[in-house]
Amino acid sequence: MKLHVTTAKRVFIVEQTGKQPIRLPDPSNGRMSPEEVLDHYSGIYPILSLAQPELESMGATEIVYKCKTTIGSKG
Repeated sequence: MKLHVTTAKRVFIVEQTGKQPIRLPDPSNGRMSPEEVLDHYSGIYPILSLAQPELESMGATEIVYKCKTTIGSKG
């Protein structure tokens, strides 16, 4: 019997008010922390410089992080 090892891919979801969510693939294949991935993409999406990654779900083929930002919230 053969065993097949698969690695779940990480995906980062950026939600923007009034726009479609953006799905960003992991540029490091799991070698970077979620915070480092957001820092990597912050040059393209400046909103990510203030965002925190939150684990949304873990499946057999995909690990999903939602990128939550504090912009616009009071408190």
